[in-house]
Amino acid sequence: MTIHFDGIKINVKIQGDNDELSPILFVHGFSGSNEDWKNICSNIKNRKLICVDLPGHGNSEIPKETKYYKQDTLVNLIEFIRYSLNLGKIILVGYSMGGRLALSYAVKFYNHLEKLVLESSSPGLLSDEEKEIRKKEDNRVADFIVENTIEDFINLWLSQDIFKSLQNLPPDKKNKLREAKLKNNRIGLANMLRGFGTGEMNSVWNELAKINCDVLIVAGELDSKYIKISKRIQDKIRKSKLKIIPGVGHNTHLENENEFLRVLESFIK
Repeated sequence: MTIHFDGIKINVKIQGDNDELSPILFVHGFSGSNEDWKNICSNIKNRKLICVDLPGHGNSEIPKETKYYKQDTLVNLIEFIRYSLNLGKIILVGYSMGGRLALSYAVKFYNHLEKLVLESSSPGLLSDEEKEIRKKEDNRVADFIVENTIEDFINLWLSQDIFKSLQNLPPDKKNKLREAKLKNNRIGLANMLRGFGTGEMNSVWNELAKINCDVLIVAGELDSKYIKISKRIQDKIRKSKLKIIPGVGHNTHLENENEFLRVLESFIK
């Protein structure tokens, strides 16, 4: 279905109609879409599931104005979806960039959360120096996206060390991931980096104590960077637990769907 938010069209996929249990809202990562959660959602029964395409991604509108990609706007978008669909308290699941957004939402609208799931997520960068360095890098990548083909960018993006473990995927699954990312629009991706890149994001590290719901933090065994970040998040959030999924890297729900699903279902039950 299409939701009209602040003058733009946002694509939202809804599955199930059980209003007795808290619905789950899934938020994808950079260069992803609601389709990233398709296999996970197909195995979750008897619960309403909502998957959103963020601005500039999937079948949502691709606005040229960077204001639609800013942290506060994206947080308000998640809240608008929750409110307009009359969802009550939600279980919010975010992967990577979607996890940064989920954390940004959680520190502002913590009373609207039943539970929170953070997969390979970060609360942002603390020091101004780190942020400035990362902002320059994000803008450099955004320029690359605009000046080159989408194929050039996806090849560059997937060649990063953080995604090295994706090479262990079966060829058909690996090709399907690449083909999905090739459907992206260059303007949407570039604007998302400029609006909500890690360097542009306002850190929420010092606000994590506000989160008072149960929190599941998920990281891949091969993703040492995000294991360290995840442990720091766990120390900051009182009602949180960390699950490290063996043998996988950054994208745990893709690299080991069965284990991610088992951990998720155990937590939400």
